[in-house]
Amino acid sequence: YYAILLEGTGMNYSLPPGISGFLDFSIRESNVPGFFAVMHGLKMYHQICIDKRLLLNETPVFAYFIDGSKIHDNKCDITLSVKFHDGYSLFDIFTSFRVKLLSVPRELYLFEKSLYTYSRVSEDPFSEPVYLNGNIKNGNGIFAICRSTEISIILPFPPVF
Repeated sequence: YYAILLEGTGMNYSLPPGISGFLDFSIRESNVPGFFAVMHGLKMYHQICIDKRLLLNETPVFAYFIDGSKIHDNKCDITLSVKFHDGYSLFDIFTSFRVKLLSVPRELYLFEKSLYTYSRVSEDPFSEPVYLNGNIKNGNGIFAICRSTEISIILPFPPVF
């Protein structure tokens, strides 16, 4: 079982140079089904404008979870997409990306999948009840340790206009 996170380093014309942090991303194409779920404990920041003041808003980090048994022929092709310079993202330009691949325990995957399923059917009065998986005795939740590897993608520094 795996989770994918994306971090970026870059610049925002309104902030000091050299900002970095987790990024919102979407999956454009994939040969492996998966789902997005919150990585509890991790935070990221977005820009919001209130009364003509630019503020930073703390939000949860989402990871893309996949079941390794669904990877055919040991080949997983995923195309990621990142929004930036949109008034919500902290980044106006990027200088690098880090794609993190976490090897997660089965219990964490099943817990996050049950939360994802619950969020999709909670408003449907005809849906089956969703059992929240966990590994904490007499409670719902998860305790897990993950191993990770990452790849860094360095972009050519953009020209200054």
